[in-house]
Amino acid sequence: MIAVCLAFVGLGWLYTPKVAWADDPAPLCRFGVNINTIHPGEVSDISSYNTASLGIGWYINYHADATPSRPNNIDYTPMVRLAEQYDESSNTYSYTYAPKGQALQDVIDANPGADWFIGNEPDRLYYQDSMVPEMYAAAYHELYHLIKAADPKAKIFAGSIVQPTDIRLQYVDLILQSYQAQFGEQMPVDGWSIHNFILNEQDCSRVTDGCWGADIPPGVDALSGLVIGLNELEKHRDLELFKQQIQRFRVWMSERGYTGLPVYLSEYGVLLPDWYTKPNPDDPDNPIRLFPPQKVNEFMNDTFDYMLNAADPVLGDPTDDYRLIQRFSWYSVNEMTYTLQPSPAPYPEYQYNGYLFNPTNFERSVMGDNYADYVSALPETVDLYPVSLDVLPAVAAASTEVTAVVRTRIANSGNTLASQTATVRFFEGDPEQGGQQIGDDQTIALSGCGDNVSVEVSWNNISADLHEIFVTVTPADGIVETNGANNARSQTFTPPKALNYLPIAKK
Repeated sequence: MIAVCLAFVGLGWLYTPKVAWADDPAPLCRFGVNINTIHPGEVSDISSYNTASLGIGWYINYHADATPSRPNNIDYTPMVRLAEQYDESSNTYSYTYAPKGQALQDVIDANPGADWFIGNEPDRLYYQDSMVPEMYAAAYHELYHLIKAADPKAKIFAGSIVQPTDIRLQYVDLILQSYQAQFGEQMPVDGWSIHNFILNEQDCSRVTDGCWGADIPPGVDALSGLVIGLNELEKHRDLELFKQQIQRFRVWMSERGYTGLPVYLSEYGVLLPDWYTKPNPDDPDNPIRLFPPQKVNEFMNDTFDYMLNAADPVLGDPTDDYRLIQRFSWYSVNEMTYTLQPSPAPYPEYQYNGYLFNPTNFERSVMGDNYADYVSALPETVDLYPVSLDVLPAVAAASTEVTAVVRTRIANSGNTLASQTATVRFFEGDPEQGGQQIGDDQTIALSGCGDNVSVEVSWNNISADLHEIFVTVTPADGIVETNGANNARSQTFTPPKALNYLPIAKK
């Protein structure tokens, strides 16, 4: 979560359900939430709230816990927090992170195969994990290799920037350039994490009149980026800007060599409080509220619609039917109030918006009701299919036959968190036309949202002719797919000719 830091100078026109614990929907892997864990007096463990009623499949608590709560068996995404240290006497930076040492090792051991976020909003100057690009690159390098060494199946997500605007992508470019310079290679990532707020970007140390929002990223020399004036705060929930930022990030990924990797939108929502208003020309005594619950819910529904369906055959993730976003997380479960010191009259509290539950009585808010209603109306979906089919370099023997390895990648672009079982088979020739199976049946189990697995089989005694190989994936009995037409894939293959052994003349 980002500190918004609104300046209240010159804002003359600004003014300021019961929880159901039964019949919860099955968790859907795309839908997540962020729970705030920093405010004194607020219950911050997710198990204290009936989040199962929302149908979520994952959550973030901005920590890395060895024994996280997992209500309804949802996924937990650990986050390693970063901190920058500056030595003024030597004008040098260093970094630290938490957890570390044995505490971090305990988290890795307790969460095998987890998705990991490295840092939270490192581009947010003075707040969150503010880091100059070269320090983020160094910290990421250490943590990537440390976590991968302990758990090779862990997936490491970089980024978690405030919003993918042009100026913040400059910041990430500086990270990539620094990583290349420090370590001599492209920065390795298993996926990217982004936040997608719509906030003003100005250097508040130089722009003092009405400056608010996300400031300028550390290490970037600029006066402004995306400028949203105090008279245009409604852009904070502008659907078209929201879409443009996601599309911009996918283009940026493609241009940097990260095409097709998963993207998790790990935090977004409406931060600006309900009591912001603007003058009503038709009724001066009743100003127009900019962010009432109905407007927040409208934004929530529209963004859900977009992220569930937005896809691109060039830019998207091929393991998730080319969707642009694989998982997304709404801010927040419980971030309702944040006390300002000193509080600018007449506003005793700064109230964050979009909270799904009231942190004092644990009741679901109007916005929480909307979230639950949206998800409960969605059907569970399964779509298993082979993404690729390849024959690894064949080995020719001293005969007319060769041996090869046939490999496929099977994905599930459905929406269930629960794993779906299927059988994978390889064939020489079309199986519907009498093709011969290669090797044995292989059983897999995949969740949705682009979960995928590599499957391979040895193919022996291959004649040196043109072959057509097939792979099929068949869901277990009782599993109904949304698309049954994509369960097979074929590839032609001509093996190398047999080796010819020639006499060697020795002198």
